[in-house]
Amino acid sequence: MNVEEYVEVDYGDGFKLNIAKHALAADKIINVPVLKTHSQAKVSLGIKNLKGCINRQSKQFCHGLGNEELSRTFPRIIEKLPVALTIIDGIFTLEKGPGPTGKAFKKDLLIASTDPFACDLVGAEILGYQGKDVAHLTYYADRHGYSLDLSNYEIKGEKIEEHKEYVNYDWKWSEKDTGPAGFEKRGITGLSIRKYDSSLCTGCTGEYNPMLILLGSAYKGESFPNVELISGKQQVASAGFDNTVLFGKCACHLNKDNPNIKNAIALWGCPPDMNKFVETLAKQGIECDYNEYVRFRHYLMDRYKNKAGFDLSYWTIE
Repeated sequence: MNVEEYVEVDYGDGFKLNIAKHALAADKIINVPVLKTHSQAKVSLGIKNLKGCINRQSKQFCHGLGNEELSRTFPRIIEKLPVALTIIDGIFTLEKGPGPTGKAFKKDLLIASTDPFACDLVGAEILGYQGKDVAHLTYYADRHGYSLDLSNYEIKGEKIEEHKEYVNYDWKWSEKDTGPAGFEKRGITGLSIRKYDSSLCTGCTGEYNPMLILLGSAYKGESFPNVELISGKQQVASAGFDNTVLFGKCACHLNKDNPNIKNAIALWGCPPDMNKFVETLAKQGIECDYNEYVRFRHYLMDRYKNKAGFDLSYWTIE
């Protein structure tokens, strides 16, 4: 899909998305998402999985504000696609997705339906979330006249109660919104990182964890030089900081004339380049160790080695 043509599709009300021509031309689509939670959407199942059918610009658009907020944009993608069957792959489940920083565990479950919403509703329940507590599911239900009550659906096979298990979707942040809870435990001071929101799009989301790892590597026991880091399309730099890191093009544009900023450390890019991140911060006396991030990536994969239930042959295509 990423190398072939995309077609602009008008959904009405001025809402347009660029969808892969192959997806639009299909007679029927079988949608196979993974059973996982998501740090911005709580759950990422069949409806969310179809975000893969749109191009990069449309993905960025889906992380907007107001009526263009994430939970009100991607649920509309399916309206123009011939999805005939949804099969949620719960053989493995991912906690705190969507990236590899989340933790996978064996679940051995498949959820299938010709009704994509019903499938997602059951998937969310299995993960420990009622439909009414998931913004994009309530939006979809309101828009299409669906019930959020599982008793209104015919469910066959395994009993939901026997497989339901709460799977955390989000990372712990400090109560004062100054950074990950892990930074607070390490005693890191002089650094304030406001928590990401739904306007942080796919590109910067993928680099957000590397950014945290690199900043963590710069801590050598001494306080950071009074730094605030902001990201996404709606975070406005606060007063009282000597240095302000603008992470990504959106944050740079939004805060380019912000009078609160004393010293702007602008990391342009969509997303920012991590090597450039290291170079730029080094000029400000913040020495990050890129090798620390490389070691962390190895850790993410190595943690499953020789662990029961995980075998690379499961993901081998012959």
